[in-house]
Amino acid sequence: RALLWSAAGSLAATAPAEYSAGMLEWVLARPPMAAGSPELLQLVELPYAEALATLCRNLQKTGACDTAVGERLAAMAFEERPVHGLHENSVKAQRSMLQAMRHAMGSETGLLCQGLSQNIVPALCKAVEAEAAGAVGDEDPSWRAAQA
Repeated sequence: RALLWSAAGSLAATAPAEYSAGMLEWVLARPPMAAGSPELLQLVELPYAEALATLCRNLQKTGACDTAVGERLAAMAFEERPVHGLHENSVKAQRSMLQAMRHAMGSETGLLCQGLSQNIVPALCKAVEAEAAGAVGDEDPSWRAAQA
């Protein structure tokens, strides 16, 4: 299911801009993390995030901006992932989701900053602290949360 959803999301991103809102809702309803295949995240998460970025860029071109979508994207970008759910493309996928969020929010930068400071940054600090505590004694820790 994860591979199918990722491929369908990439296909949805090729739709004309006037269909972006509907395609975006469809893709958002099918995140790879919810497909029940954490072992496939390294294959599907980045294409999924890139599709979201394309759809949000197209949404912005139509003049339609959606702060609720932006907030959902921020939550997805910074949601807690199990250690086995992190991979070499996790940071690239996160960057694409944040680019999508920026396009979805349009000019509502005040709301964006408020949401990040209240919800995202505290959770990110907590994840980095937990990662640092777990890395004691590791010769070469990956620091995936810190890279975020």
